[in-house]
Amino acid sequence: MGNTTEARTIYILLTRSGTWFSRLIHLATADSYTHASIGLDGPIGPFYSFARKYSHFALPAGLVEEQIGPELRTKRQQVPCCLYELSVSPEIYASLRRQISAMYAQRQRYHYNLLGALSCFFNLPLDRRDHYFCSQFVAGLLRDSGALELSKPPALVRPADFCQIHQLRTVHQGDMGACPPSLWRSAPISHSIRGPTSRWFSFLLRRGRCASAPASLSVLSFSLIPASGPGSDPPPGHRPTGAPGHRISGPRP
Repeated sequence: MGNTTEARTIYILLTRSGTWFSRLIHLATADSYTHASIGLDGPIGPFYSFARKYSHFALPAGLVEEQIGPELRTKRQQVPCCLYELSVSPEIYASLRRQISAMYAQRQRYHYNLLGALSCFFNLPLDRRDHYFCSQFVAGLLRDSGALELSKPPALVRPADFCQIHQLRTVHQGDMGACPPSLWRSAPISHSIRGPTSRWFSFLLRRGRCASAPASLSVLSFSLIPASGPGSDPPPGHRPTGAPGHRISGPRP
C-alpha cells in the first residue's frame, strides 16, 4: 500500500481558444489566457470547469468535464496554454475531490455566471447562487479547500491571475500541441469523477501506440468507451471507438 501521508498533486490548466467569447475577453483585458480548469488526476486530465456544453454554441454553459486526447492537427487547435501543478496534503486533495464530485453529480443545477464575468471586468464581485464562471469556480475550490490563500475573492479572479501565484509550478507553457512527449507518457491512468474517461488513451500511450499523439493534443469534452468493467484493461487487439453522440470541443469558455 502507498503512503497516504505523501503530498498529492493537482493541476491548473489555463488556455485561450479561438471562440468569439474568448477573443472578446482577450480584446477587453489583453490577458494571455481566458479560460481556467482544474484537474486532480494527472496532467492529461480530466479537467473540470464552467464552459459551453456544446462546441458550436456559447450557451447553454455550465459545469463540464474537459479531457485531453488525440485529435487531428489544424491551425485552430494550436491553443496557447499554461499547465501548472500544485502540491497539496492528502486531506486537501480529498476535500477537492469531494467538492467536485458533489457538484458534478448535480451539475444540472449549476450555470455559467455571465453577469459575474462581466462585473469582474469592472472589478465588482458578483456572487450568484449556483452560478460560476471558469476562474471563479477554480479559485473558489482552491480557497475553500485550503489549497491556496487568495489576495482577492474568487468572483474577482481572472484566468491570467493564476500566473501570479508563486505556489504554482509551471509544467508546460506554449501551444498545447507542443507539450513534451515525456509529460503524456509518464501520466497516470486517469479516473474521472464520472468514470475512466481516459482509460483507452492512457492504455495506448503506455503501449507506445500513440507515439505521435503529443504533436496533436487538444482538450476534448468527450469520453471514450471504457473497458468491460471499471479498472480493467482493454482486451488484446481490441480497437477503441468513441461513444455515439459525443461532441468534440476545445477548451472553450
